[in-house]
Amino acid sequence: SGNGGISILRKEIRDELQHNYEAKRDTRIFENFTTNEGLANDVVYDAVEDKNGNMIIGTNLGFTVIKGGLSTNKPIAKEQIEYYNWKNGYGIKDVNTQAMYVDSKGIVWAGTSEKLVRFDYAAIHKNTDPQEVRIRSIKINYQDVSWYNLFSKHVENKNKKDQILSAMLLEESNLYGKAISKAERDVVHKKYSGIKFDSISRHYSVPINLKLPYKHNNVNIDFVAIEPARPFLVRYQYMLEGYDKGWSPVTDKSTASFGNIDEGVYTFQVKAMSPEGVWSKPISYQFEVLPPWYRTWFAYFIYAAALFSLVYILYKGRIRQLETKQAVQLETIIATQEEERKRISRDLHDDIGTKLSALKLFLTSLKTSVDKKQYQQVEELAGNSEQLINYTIKDVRNMLLNLSPGILEEFGFATAIESLVNQINQTKTVHFNLTMFGMNMELKKDYELTLYRITQELINNVLKHAEAKHVDLQIGYRNERIIIMIEDDGKGFDMSDHQDGYGFKNLQTRTKLLNGNMIIDSQKGKGTSVSIEIPYKIIAV
Repeated sequence: SGNGGISILRKEIRDELQHNYEAKRDTRIFENFTTNEGLANDVVYDAVEDKNGNMIIGTNLGFTVIKGGLSTNKPIAKEQIEYYNWKNGYGIKDVNTQAMYVDSKGIVWAGTSEKLVRFDYAAIHKNTDPQEVRIRSIKINYQDVSWYNLFSKHVENKNKKDQILSAMLLEESNLYGKAISKAERDVVHKKYSGIKFDSISRHYSVPINLKLPYKHNNVNIDFVAIEPARPFLVRYQYMLEGYDKGWSPVTDKSTASFGNIDEGVYTFQVKAMSPEGVWSKPISYQFEVLPPWYRTWFAYFIYAAALFSLVYILYKGRIRQLETKQAVQLETIIATQEEERKRISRDLHDDIGTKLSALKLFLTSLKTSVDKKQYQQVEELAGNSEQLINYTIKDVRNMLLNLSPGILEEFGFATAIESLVNQINQTKTVHFNLTMFGMNMELKKDYELTLYRITQELINNVLKHAEAKHVDLQIGYRNERIIIMIEDDGKGFDMSDHQDGYGFKNLQTRTKLLNGNMIIDSQKGKGTSVSIEIPYKIIAV
């Protein structure tokens, strides 16, 4: 066509149309071949086929050759297309209409507006060697960088610094059109501070082992294939490993741009296709983008430490809150228990004690007043009643002693324990060996009462359950700790069966109230030992 390239009607489409026109009415009949598909120019004058099946098309811009002609049912591939015109060194421009002819030897003759052209396609020498590709420059944030300028700041050797100076001046002239001043160089150093690299490549000003701060994570890479004769026919493909999913489309552009690159190590690869369609091996360039400060390992360590500290503070705060709440509850429970003991003590003393004393007087009077005839029976009854009442009064007194230890309030913890042990030893059923050390001080009243209850509970457990004959009880003060140890030669017990008993729970509750620790050791047939340590700061008297 005059300005629309070539319209192709393939033979198989033509044959089908001749036999079944109605069935193919909506079929795309003509295939277009224009500059979009690789034609040199859309003004086409003629087309011929040589003896090897190559299609030679005469256009307003020389010859376009489709190597091997058209394949059945396959579109024209760009790798099949070659150009021969004044742009790539062949002296031909526009071909005249219907002015092309192929002779018996396969030589193409073409008439142009200026001359007759003889074109022997088979005699053209084609270079099958791949192109040599090189990285030409690295730009940061879409701007040229004077790499020698940055490199010179870290060089101290005078001879090497002089060598770099000449290269730096040449580089500055190419980039800025002149050698820049020291103040301008300082601006460059400040602008690109944090960029690190080991050296600069020999042929082009390209940094080696480049490490970029995160703020400089936009990179432009310029590359070039060494093709002095027809550089415009060179095509490229490139890929940035870790950034791209695959190779880029084939392009004639020699710059690759990558923006907003995440931290990591990247490898850029590029390959070139020569004008003869030969691909080179890919060359590589590696660089690294450093993470922003808030994504460094140090920052993650700070985050983890801060999170751990926060969790720990919340945890400790919660523990303190629970401990305080529990301490208050325990104090309330124990205080309530002590008040209840005192109330019961008062009730027993005022009510039951008075009634029992009155009953005793009544029976005594009854004894002397009854008729002599019934004296023996009455005397026996009165004697038994009197004995029962005496036992009751004794039991009530013992209960009163347990409920409200007056000796503790009057004489203190040590004396109260000594009195309690002496009373037990008088029964002759079990012998307590009491040892006290370092207890020559006055304790706080709340500690004194709680310690007494703890000791009392330990003794009661031995009397009720141990069936022991000898008991060692040690109470003392050492290293700012009150120590209570009791060991018996009783029957012992299995720890797994009795650890949650009421007695042990009561001991643990009172010990915990004073921030103390309790250790229990017992085996069947080998007795039991209990050790309690309670922190306490005192002033000796």
